[in-house]
Amino acid sequence: MKKLIALLLALCLFVSLCACGKKAPVTDDGTEEPETVTETTTEEAEEEEEEASDSPYPGSEPLGGETVCGTVIEIPEEGSMEYLGSKVVTDEYGEPLLLSWFDFTRANDYENSAAWCISIYAYQNGEDLWSSSYTYNDVVLDDTLYEDVEPGDTLEVCTVYELNNFVTPVTITFSDTFEELEPLELVVDLSEVEMCMEKVEGISGVYMAQYLYAQGYDYDYDALVEYGYAENSYVELYDDNTGVMCVAGQAAELMYDADCFYIGEQELYYSLEEGVLTVEGDDLYYEFAWYDPDSAEPEEVETESFAGQTLTTPEGYVSITLDEGWYKGEPRVNDALTLYHEDLGPAKWVEIIDAQLTNLEQEMEYTQLSLASAEYEEVTFGENTYQMLYSDTYGPQTYLVAETSTGKAIVVEVRSIPLEDVMTMLESIRIH
Repeated sequence: MKKLIALLLALCLFVSLCACGKKAPVTDDGTEEPETVTETTTEEAEEEEEEASDSPYPGSEPLGGETVCGTVIEIPEEGSMEYLGSKVVTDEYGEPLLLSWFDFTRANDYENSAAWCISIYAYQNGEDLWSSSYTYNDVVLDDTLYEDVEPGDTLEVCTVYELNNFVTPVTITFSDTFEELEPLELVVDLSEVEMCMEKVEGISGVYMAQYLYAQGYDYDYDALVEYGYAENSYVELYDDNTGVMCVAGQAAELMYDADCFYIGEQELYYSLEEGVLTVEGDDLYYEFAWYDPDSAEPEEVETESFAGQTLTTPEGYVSITLDEGWYKGEPRVNDALTLYHEDLGPAKWVEIIDAQLTNLEQEMEYTQLSLASAEYEEVTFGENTYQMLYSDTYGPQTYLVAETSTGKAIVVEVRSIPLEDVMTMLESIRIH
């Protein structure tokens, strides 16, 4: 292939030199006719630019994996592979592929291909990735691996592997033909690789949950409303093959192709029919309905102002003065004061639990054990000093444990709200 391209380039050069050597035509009066200049229209230029931008070929500027671009893998007596960059694309079936480009330089005294001289494998989470093939503009990119290269010459080659997910780095290994040498590794960080996945038409938008089933929990729409999950369970998909899935206030970024959502290392199959988005996985089944914000009825706005009100916990160990927007809700447990904010939704709350029979050390130990023995950090809000523990075991949570005047421990739990959004409230807490 490269020889053919070189031959075509030589022919083009020859024709251009011949053209340069010609004189302009001479008219009857002896003057030269002006040359006809063909102008490229703006539309043609835009089409060429668009075609170039859609190309998966890395071009002169390596794309993706910038931390390892330029790394050279040397296989003694066979050759070397210099990493140029990678891109992620989708094949004709919508499956994600990792394309990686290398400059292969032949080192031996006879011509041979990269695939013949070097054993190349790829892994994700320790599992073999299947090698695949990818065609762009009628050119099979991975065919370059099988083109013979003269000793001392260099050829740009492309490897193609099917991805298991978009998160775990891909390790590509190189060894000699008979794999007698210890394999050399190259790690490709997918977070630094450009995604050139095929766009899925007619799916972008917002979808609100109407049914959720997961791990034995079954919520129809009425249950979602009752438990406050209807507002904060949704899927939002963007045109660039990315999106967000949020279930009961717990949001996760995703990527998608024609069949699957990819959330971290999890793969969920989806379908869209008559405005209903169905998502399925292991012991999981969700239904989301298309949401048109323009047709939604305006929500009733709470007119009562809670700002400035002073509330106390049931046993009176804590009192707090509310800021604008915060209000008291139904307690989740009997010995707690549960607070919500009108802008955040019902799945996000602050809960202040009255002092129990345990002391500060016992309460800290209990919380640590329940959250995989995480470590506390001492923080101060207003006049109070707390032992703070952050966890995302069951979603973003912050636990603040403090001692009362009687030596017992109170607990402040901040659920799914950035701590900086409740700092002013925490400064107004009075512990008795």
